[in-house]
Amino acid sequence: PHTHTHIPKTQCQEACYNLGRAFHQVGILHLASHYYHKVLALPSAKERTAASAGAGSDEGDVVDTTNMKCEAAYQLAAISKASGSMDLARFYLAEYCTV
Repeated sequence: PHTHTHIPKTQCQEACYNLGRAFHQVGILHLASHYYHKVLALPSAKERTAASAGAGSDEGDVVDTTNMKCEAAYQLAAISKASGSMDLARFYLAEYCTV
């Protein structure tokens, strides 16, 4: 028997990012934006694992390589820039892609 909880694909950062990229590539920007925003709202795979194990985030400065938020924010910034919204593009980059 499985010991871990099933997570619907649309509740996973990587799956939502991939759906966003697919819609972005074919020019369906409102759906791309929807899925990129879902990535920003969801925990990373590492955060989900830690939460289900009852562990905190005591790892200090260790980079979470499973976190897709910066990638999603970068794509949202590209969409915003292309539509002329430079302030929104800067916001996404500053909020999610700055270390």
